[in-house]
Amino acid sequence: IFNNMGDISQLEKRQQDIESQLLIDLPPSYQLAHLQLGKLVLFLPKTDATHTHLFAIKTLQNLANHQLDEGINIGIAGYLEKQSLEQYLANADVALKRAKQSGDQNICQAYTRTATFDFGNTSML
Repeated sequence: IFNNMGDISQLEKRQQDIESQLLIDLPPSYQLAHLQLGKLVLFLPKTDATHTHLFAIKTLQNLANHQLDEGINIGIAGYLEKQSLEQYLANADVALKRAKQSGDQNICQAYTRTATFDFGNTSML
C-alpha cells in the first residue's frame, strides 16, 4: 500500500504541474471554466474550430517542451446556439473520449460545425 501511495502522490504532482503549465500558457482572452483532478475545461470565446485545433496542437507542444505531454488528450467541442451548458460539456466529453481512442495527436473535435445543410436540393455521392 505504501508503494502505491507514492505512485499516487507522483501522479497528483504531475497533474498539478500540467495544470499549472496550461494556466501559465493560457492566452488572456481564454477562460478557465472547470477544474477537477484529471480534467480541465477551457472556454475559447470568439474562436473557430480551426484556431481551436491549432491552439490544442500548440498546447501539446508546450507541454512536450516541459516533458508533460505523455497521456494528455484534448477534446474540442463547439458551442451551438440554444445549447445548454450541460449539453455543451457532454459534447466535449464525447470529443475527449474520441481523442483517447485515436492515436493521432490525441486531439479530437466533435460538434464543431455550426452550418446547417439542406439536403433537399443537393445530390449525394
